[in-house]
Amino acid sequence: MKKALLQLTAYLIAWTAAVSPIRSAPMRPIGPMDITGTVQAVQWVAKHEVKARIPGASGTLGIDRMIGAHFLITLRDYAGPDEKMLAAMSRAFSVIFPGSEPPDGVRVIGLKLNTDDPKLLRAGMKIRVTGYAIGGDEGATWTSYKRLEILSAPECKN
Repeated sequence: MKKALLQLTAYLIAWTAAVSPIRSAPMRPIGPMDITGTVQAVQWVAKHEVKARIPGASGTLGIDRMIGAHFLITLRDYAGPDEKMLAAMSRAFSVIFPGSEPPDGVRVIGLKLNTDDPKLLRAGMKIRVTGYAIGGDEGATWTSYKRLEILSAPECKN
């Protein structure tokens, strides 16, 4: 009798998992934090659509969505996040940031900065990002910030 009850319980658990919708699992928010550094590398990503990875699943994994225009940048000579925050940030993204493996052991940090202006940032600029935060779930990672300041910029050579 106990064996039959255990088998029935196992069957019900398996059946429930199979027919119930997949649940989204939000990641623990990272930040907000203030980060200052020099832009080492820049990659512009235009607004684009991303199809659902698992149609019908809950969260961003199961829906078609628009990803807003943004920069993927790498900062060197940065200040702001501590080691714990840096470790959390490195786990949050599945993208490869430009210049993320610099020579000579120079430490860098990757940021995703949302903006519609593809000419806003370029290598060599010193910037400060105030209120930078990362959130997401199993389908996507998103970022936000309160303010982006350009502290200094190299001269343009035409």
